[in-house]
Amino acid sequence: MMKGQSAFEMFITVATLMAFSVPIILLATSTSHLKLEDVSLVHGRSLVQQVADGMNEVYLQGDGAERTLLLDLPSNTQNITITESTVTLYLSTNEGTYSITHPIFANTTYYSSSSTGLMTMVLRMGNGKVKVR
Repeated sequence: MMKGQSAFEMFITVATLMAFSVPIILLATSTSHLKLEDVSLVHGRSLVQQVADGMNEVYLQGDGAERTLLLDLPSNTQNITITESTVTLYLSTNEGTYSITHPIFANTTYYSSSSTGLMTMVLRMGNGKVKVR
């Protein structure tokens, strides 16, 4: 005689739990995505600084100097570009493409790569220019 009441009470309990759980789960996942994007931006700034410092160091050491960098590019990397005066990393974010640029004083050759993850970059000074492989 009371079976209908207990089924209805169970339905209300489950519905209440779902009503409170779903927004909390959605909020937690959206917040963690934003935090991962922030981490990749900070990591990208550090990476660009590392490449620029390496190029300037090789340039100052003169012809024959060489340095190998092991870089861990963020998963949202679109491209890393080295021009005559800058190192630029392009990252894909929720707002669009985000570029991180650092100036260099080394005389360099143009370099561009669209790989992500681990990569090695060899910087070699020769004939007054830093060449990148």
